[in-house]
Amino acid sequence: MQSRFIEFMKEVPTVSVAIPVEGDSPEMCHLPFIKDQSSNYYILTSSLASHFTALESSNNACLLFVNPEEHPKGGHFAHERLKVQTSVQRLGKESEEYEELLEGFRCRYGKIVNLIAGLGDFHIFRFETLRGVYIQGFGAAYRLNQGEHLPSEHIRA
Repeated sequence: MQSRFIEFMKEVPTVSVAIPVEGDSPEMCHLPFIKDQSSNYYILTSSLASHFTALESSNNACLLFVNPEEHPKGGHFAHERLKVQTSVQRLGKESEEYEELLEGFRCRYGKIVNLIAGLGDFHIFRFETLRGVYIQGFGAAYRLNQGEHLPSEHIRA
């Protein structure tokens, strides 16, 4: 299961992000992402986007990773997916890791990142895992706990 999880995270090109908004409907976005060795996830997004304000004012979000290429035996009910509850933090452009993270985006998504990074309205947000659930298929759901790099505990009915 753990080797499949590693492959799954390499195959998924984008993440859906749900952000709570006090007194309003949740905000959503769907963006490219990168992941570091500490299992933090990062997005690069514009301050002109509607979800930016929600990210700035929230301290948590939910991430959903789904492999769009996969065609599960159980149809759409059995899609392999990862749902993660996270904390959220915007990184300053002057931070030590900012340029290193941009390089991570360049490696994964190519030269378009050079154009995006040159625009003054793009920022990087970090999502730190609090807990999650990895569903490999029917009867194969696993917990991902804070501080873990791989799902471990099999969830049983």
